[in-house]
Amino acid sequence: MLVHSIRSVASWREKMGNEPPVLAVSRTAFMETARKFQNLSDDFKGLMPISGFPALDTGSADLDAALDTFLRMLGELHLVVAQAINNHGVKLGTAADNFSNTEFTISKAIKQVITEEKVTSPDPLKPID
Repeated sequence: MLVHSIRSVASWREKMGNEPPVLAVSRTAFMETARKFQNLSDDFKGLMPISGFPALDTGSADLDAALDTFLRMLGELHLVVAQAINNHGVKLGTAADNFSNTEFTISKAIKQVITEEKVTSPDPLKPID
């Protein structure tokens, strides 16, 4: 496995040179993906009635009760999954804000080192675009 990894790195260096790849990530891409997660959550939530599907009459009271309970639990589980999808979108939005603030702080620190200029930290409550 290690030999394969070394060969892969060597092959990559032959094709691309010795510079590591640059990953371009933008705050806009983060925010667009966060919105997609939140929209997907709404779409997913709409696929099933909030109280679950109605139970059919099977002719047996015990089976009807068990089926009704199962379908209500399935509806609850569906809502939990929809909320989890939404939470991932919210977390991605938070990551975008953190990424943006970190990028701002790092660029200001580099400027301070290069120009010996005093840099003030950004207001943590104000979003950076």
